[in-house]
Amino acid sequence: MKNISYSPLFYLFLAVIFIATSCQKDVAFEPEEEVDPPAPETITFLEENVEADARMVLVNEAIVLGDTSLGRDDCEKYAAWSRIAEVTTLQLGNNRLSTTHVAMQGDLALVSYHLRGATHYGAVEVIDLIDPTKPKIKSQAFFSQADINSIEVESNPSDNTIKIWVAMSDKKDGAVLGELKIKNKRFQNYFKKVKLAYELPGGTIASNANDIKEVGEYLYVTAGRSNGGVFCINKEDLSVIGFKQFPNAKGVASDGVTVAAIQTQGTPSVHMETVGATSFSSTFPIDAISHQNVEDHKGGKTTAVFSGDYLMLTTGLNGVKGYDINSGQQVYATPEKMIAYGNANGLTTDDQYLYVACGADGLAIFPLTQNGIPDDASAFVWDLDEPEASANYVASSDGWIFIAKGEGGFKILKTPTPGDCLPVCGFDNNGVPSCLSNNVTLCSSLSARIDAALPLGAEAQALHPEYFSAGINEIQLKEDATLKLTFVEENTSLENSLGYYFYHPDCPPSSVDELTGMLVFPNFSAQGSGGNMTPGQTVTLPGKFKAGTHIGFFLMRNGWNGGHQLYYSNQLFNSNQNRQGLLFYDNECGDIIGAFQGNPTPSNDADFRDMVFKVTPSSQSAINDREYQSL
Repeated sequence: MKNISYSPLFYLFLAVIFIATSCQKDVAFEPEEEVDPPAPETITFLEENVEADARMVLVNEAIVLGDTSLGRDDCEKYAAWSRIAEVTTLQLGNNRLSTTHVAMQGDLALVSYHLRGATHYGAVEVIDLIDPTKPKIKSQAFFSQADINSIEVESNPSDNTIKIWVAMSDKKDGAVLGELKIKNKRFQNYFKKVKLAYELPGGTIASNANDIKEVGEYLYVTAGRSNGGVFCINKEDLSVIGFKQFPNAKGVASDGVTVAAIQTQGTPSVHMETVGATSFSSTFPIDAISHQNVEDHKGGKTTAVFSGDYLMLTTGLNGVKGYDINSGQQVYATPEKMIAYGNANGLTTDDQYLYVACGADGLAIFPLTQNGIPDDASAFVWDLDEPEASANYVASSDGWIFIAKGEGGFKILKTPTPGDCLPVCGFDNNGVPSCLSNNVTLCSSLSARIDAALPLGAEAQALHPEYFSAGINEIQLKEDATLKLTFVEENTSLENSLGYYFYHPDCPPSSVDELTGMLVFPNFSAQGSGGNMTPGQTVTLPGKFKAGTHIGFFLMRNGWNGGHQLYYSNQLFNSNQNRQGLLFYDNECGDIIGAFQGNPTPSNDADFRDMVFKVTPSSQSAINDREYQSL
């Protein structure tokens, strides 16, 4: 064997290599910072713009509903909501997008859209609710290759960046779960997705992702028209933990412990599993789900919510059904009269009501009993009798209610809390209502007769004790009627508010907390006296009151400046049960005259001239003038 000799240079070379290699081990390597994946070219983002502002029509008017629409109870109750805004839908060329879904969290709402038909196109909008009277569209995301079927917003974000998840029907990839991010209520240039269609075995394809529910650290997503099922996904990295395969998976709901996914065709069923598990081995059958007066009677929306111990779900033309998840037994069904031409498409609950989007039949609202079952004895229906007003979905959170109307856009309502007063309409910076009717000319002798009956500065009760022992303190209608409320005069340094309440005598409120106050004049102050009201300014109260209805009035002490103390014309509702308001009948002019005192009675300074107004019914025969003190 030949001997090989190494030169000194060779050993020097090895030494250099050794030193270099040894130094490399001492280098502190830092992991590369994870970079969010940017959105692809098929997704574009826009900030708030003039076109978006033009679509948001502020209303700020009250809607008042009676519960006789379904005809089940002689005791007619009323409920009221504030209609904050109407929002027209997005356009793609000459085509209107269809509003599909709404998700809310705090002062944030997300609204999704898609384009009906074979073309894939969708959008998501961010709605800022920080000002309860002025919602604003802050940011938009447009998807040129995908429909957006539903949306979910992260409930407990770790910082000021919030994740948004969308259930998509992608032109190329079929059923997709997408993830977006918003910061300061604006979309970031970020998008991440899971191709659910490719997770199914055997090469089967699910074309639609239908619904999403965030539960703790998981997302549960339903997908598929024929093929599909319910997927359990890790919320942090969007990895698929597992799935249960079944066809026609639509709505998904959770009470925080159990997840329920709805199968709408084949054998309509509820598939249930404990949060975090994926087998969905517990199943029970449900009634058939079908939709009427639509092209695809099997393809409509089916949504579900937990209400107390029960699962409520929409079943199209068969309304809403409720099931005991432990036994699988049906425990509730909405009345047949609820659905005439439409379909029960969407539903949601809050602390008081179950809301059901009924397509062409509008919005049905049912008070909830303590166990979470709706109370059929008192239901309210908002028929939405207007073009393109099919109620396809409804969502509620923190008193907000969003009603998606398909190509008709969406409506925004607000629920009053006990003690709240709903403005019957908007008002200007001086508190003058924006819904003023034509001014009314007051009777020329009215002022003199008020002076005679209630002299300024005099103690009314000492001067006329009969005012406080006789005469009724609410209007009691003998027939259906509308009412007008007119400003007459104001004599106080306080900037008080004037409103009304109403109820049916067969079901009177058991306490003042059951009254819903309707605010008519937010600042009942004359020109030069802290406001801009002038005698004769008039508001027509919304809706027609049914025969038998009691209508009373209240003064909100210094309400324009934030005061909340209410004094009612019916002394039984006052904390001291003393008279704070008087009602007279004006025999000469045929009106009812109301007079209020703004400081607690009895008082040496109680002339009952702080607030004077008149009430005019649409028909004089609607009231009994002999029930009142004469003016």
